Amino acid sequence: MLRDIGFSTFYYDAYAQNIFAKPFTFCHQTPIDLIVSFEVFEHLEDPQKTLESLLKISKNILFSTELIPSEVPPFNGEQTWWYYGFSHGQHISFYSYKSLEVLAKKHQLYFYSYRNIHLFTTKKFPKFIFKSIIILSKIGFHLLPKFFMQSKTQEDSKIILQN
Repeated sequence: MLRDIGFSTFYYDAYAQNIFAKPFTFCHQTPIDLIVSFEVFEHLEDPQKTLESLLKISKNILFSTELIPSEVPPFNGEQTWWYYGFSHGQHISFYSYKSLEVLAKKHQLYFYSYRNIHLFTTKKFPKFIFKSIIILSKIGFHLLPKFFMQSKTQEDSKIILQN
């Protein structure tokens, strides 16, 4: 969908084969301005190791994950916090605002967060700007680039047909 707007984006998934967008598979020689990773961090077996490998690709990472409430929900044999996901066991890493802040600081990055959307970046700006962008995206602000960029749909179609 980002390519449809006009962004030059590439696919990478260490655990799934790229079937539909093979010409747009990320290769490590491609310079990357921003890594976008949604609903992944809670599945990481070794978040620190994964973060270090991601930072070799880009120092800017936009990601989503639910944060542990300020008081850690206890485990008492029942699911006291829906995000634990005991029924499926796929959520194995959990983060607090403070833990993400520490990770960012360890790598000399700025950390921005609003609800379940987070950003590690080399760029410093007022925190309210990040929060405002996330809030405005809920009412369609994220569609604004469509008016200033040219879709890659036609170009991409030709590339796919050639491969």
